[in-house]
Amino acid sequence: MSRISVDGLHQTAEQCRAAWDRETSSDQKLETMIALADEWLKLCTRSRSVNRRLRSSFGLSKICSRWHDGKRVLNGPFLMACHRAGYEMEVQPPKFVAKIGRDDANAWISIAA
Repeated sequence: MSRISVDGLHQTAEQCRAAWDRETSSDQKLETMIALADEWLKLCTRSRSVNRRLRSSFGLSKICSRWHDGKRVLNGPFLMACHRAGYEMEVQPPKFVAKIGRDDANAWISIAA
């Protein structure tokens, strides 16, 4: 089971808690990011299963940010909006974030291309 922090998905509660402890964004700012992601996700079409050919949650959160005229939407709030909307998610292998020495992971999501 993965846990969602502002950075992304974590395999353990301890990793997730540490990420939240590092976070400086206010709860209101994080809820705003979730709302922006939710608005963008309403334009998307669900695929029948997780789409591994599409960008990761990190890449999709950047597209979402651009759609909202550059308003920042972090990976974690984007994933939380996906979770709340019932999208399926699959953790990507850690090699995608291991280069920067983090323990969080991005996800593939059940969004059609």
